[in-house]
Amino acid sequence: MLKFLSKKIIAGLVLGLGLAGGIILAVAFTEPTTSPTSFTEPDSINDRGDWLAYGRGWKKNTSGDASVSLTQSTCENASNWYWFEDGNGDGDYTDEEDGICVLDTETTSKSWNGCDDNGQQDNTYLASYECEGVFPNGTIVVGTYRGVDSVSGEVYDTTWNNGDCALCQSDCYDGKKDLPDNPYDLVNHYLPSYGSTGHLGSLTPEVLKSWIGTKLPTSNDFFGFCGYKNGGSDYETACSANSEYGNYGQMMGRTDECLDLANSTWEWLAEQHYSYRARGVGGNACSYFSHGNVTSGVRFRAVFRP
Repeated sequence: MLKFLSKKIIAGLVLGLGLAGGIILAVAFTEPTTSPTSFTEPDSINDRGDWLAYGRGWKKNTSGDASVSLTQSTCENASNWYWFEDGNGDGDYTDEEDGICVLDTETTSKSWNGCDDNGQQDNTYLASYECEGVFPNGTIVVGTYRGVDSVSGEVYDTTWNNGDCALCQSDCYDGKKDLPDNPYDLVNHYLPSYGSTGHLGSLTPEVLKSWIGTKLPTSNDFFGFCGYKNGGSDYETACSANSEYGNYGQMMGRTDECLDLANSTWEWLAEQHYSYRARGVGGNACSYFSHGNVTSGVRFRAVFRP
């Protein structure tokens, strides 16, 4: 049939087919796989619509370590973990932020990433470790931890203690290591000096954004459980709606249920800031975010999303 068409018509058909194919390919490479059928794309101003920023997609092992599913029921049955079904406070449970499990007890860290040497600070560094156990009692395997000692970057910290590395400890609550290995594990001086060799560790913004399983919260997670009730236990079912609370801006946390974290000390987030700093949150209102050196001894808690 093509031989009966003019050259101009044929050229037009070829161009049209080419454009259609290009659009299909572009969509295929730029549109991420989003959510299960029970979740929807953004339909309200509160929904951020960033599926990949919420750490979903963790798969349990068939047996042994990490063989307990991370679900709403396992969250609700675990001591000191609480389920927040409406992660953005818009009244429904179908947004990509919805469904977050939060550890209400906090631990004071020795460092953000296992580097406790003020002379070798680097926010791309991550200590070496392996995980074992099942949620919620997963932990770091004895004898596998190697961080940087506070005495010198040339000295390994080979004894795991509670809080030595906020990233590592949060990663192991489910019994499975989901953060990358340390590329300097087998050499003596395995933390690059910021002043000379630069930052060459395994942590990047993309690694932290796509971290699945039990993990430190991100700034996207924080409003999903932070609130204020003027004291009391961490978990509250009726939180203050006073938007004037806080010295650094309006109180932007939850009001129906919350962890009473406003006016608290700082807590680590799973986000880098620059150079040798990581982001933290806390201070005097749920809306206040800041940053600190990776060696800062602030508290941290873990979260997960099924």
